[in-house]
Amino acid sequence: MNLQIFDDGPTCFRLKIVMSILSNRPIRICNIRNRSKCPGVTDYEVNFLQLINLLSNGAVININDTGCVVNFSPGSLIGGEHIFDCSNERGLGYFLEPLLILSPFTKTYLSLKLTGVTNNSIDPSVDIISQTWLPLLKKFLPPASSSSLKLEIKKRGIAPKGGGLVVLSSKPAQQISPIQLVSSGKVYRVRGVAWTCRVSPAIASQLMHGAKGLLNSFLSDVYINLDQRKVNIRFHRFFSQN
Repeated sequence: MNLQIFDDGPTCFRLKIVMSILSNRPIRICNIRNRSKCPGVTDYEVNFLQLINLLSNGAVININDTGCVVNFSPGSLIGGEHIFDCSNERGLGYFLEPLLILSPFTKTYLSLKLTGVTNNSIDPSVDIISQTWLPLLKKFLPPASSSSLKLEIKKRGIAPKGGGLVVLSSKPAQQISPIQLVSSGKVYRVRGVAWTCRVSPAIASQLMHGAKGLLNSFLSDVYINLDQRKVNIRFHRFFSQN
């Protein structure tokens, strides 16, 4: 197999690994932050490679002494049941995005428990991935695989200590179907979640009523779910559906 060489550093690092696996072609990623004060791959990128290695059989990963060159030879995605502790430097969304692309191509049923940061200001939250990524991905999958694709939020975890837990479940797909999205359509309903952590439950209720009061001036079909957890931050997310 021909070795594909990338000399543009860490740009699209996860996507390069994903495409290497799907195309079954080895790659070499060079010049990874070679001019930075902290050269080489970061801890969360190494963590991502460890996760890929956990889900693969026969993958070979080599990082040079400076960490500026990564050689990756893909193996086969085996699936199975696994538990993995993700780096708290990045949110679980950083790891879930490439995993969702790879999940239909595993050889067996996949049940993966990921622990770490569920919500931060850098990566897509697990709520966004659950409400946007999954419905779109299911359009490509056959009914058996589509119905088994789930992302469950068991615990929420906030930086810097993390502690969140999500479970990603999927079945291998026999085929991937093409789709056509020719019109964006109109927004006719809004679904969201207002969650609080280690604060009074009344705050989540205030967030919900405040958001509904604003959104109801545009749409009548607005539903916001309350999620109260025991972590030291509060936040809210909203999703539009068309």
